[in-house]
Amino acid sequence: MQLALNCRDLTLISLDGVAISITDDNVSFTNDGLLRLSWNQDKELMVSKNDILFRLTFNPGSGGMLSQKISLAPEILEPELYLGGPLMAHELRIDFVAPTMEATINSFRIDPNPLRNEAVIRFNLPKGGDVDIQFYDLSGKLIYSIQKQYEAGAHSELIKAEDLSAGGKVICCRLVSHGYVGMQKLVLLR
Repeated sequence: MQLALNCRDLTLISLDGVAISITDDNVSFTNDGLLRLSWNQDKELMVSKNDILFRLTFNPGSGGMLSQKISLAPEILEPELYLGGPLMAHELRIDFVAPTMEATINSFRIDPNPLRNEAVIRFNLPKGGDVDIQFYDLSGKLIYSIQKQYEAGAHSELIKAEDLSAGGKVICCRLVSHGYVGMQKLVLLR
């Protein structure tokens, strides 16, 4: 298998093999956001249609749809998967499942920002379900998270500066629910 990805406004945190074993020898990621992946194995590997081969973890520079930040780069490396006794090339593609309008989260904000002692995270859910509120430092390391179920409607969560003390002065707050990912930067005053 081989492919190249253009990754715009994204910092690669990790690339982990799931159904396949991936090492640093299989991948390169350049400062201009180009990821190259080449993987092979001598023995047969059985995978199903819904198996996850590998997992990419990125830290986005700003909010937005992943489909606007990642694309195949066939001009750099033809995206192909090789199968069969005599190896036959098959097309590789990326399919994005767009969240529906009901999956979007309204009014995601943090007040006050900058934060000295504590702040309130506010958001409005069009439908109830699981919500992950994650806080990352600028290297992409998870430093704090809140995972809860919420009903549809307006919500708020109190966050204290001491919960984020493992991070630096700028923290990325990511809110995830129903396929929607919202991103806010939070400045800590110390």
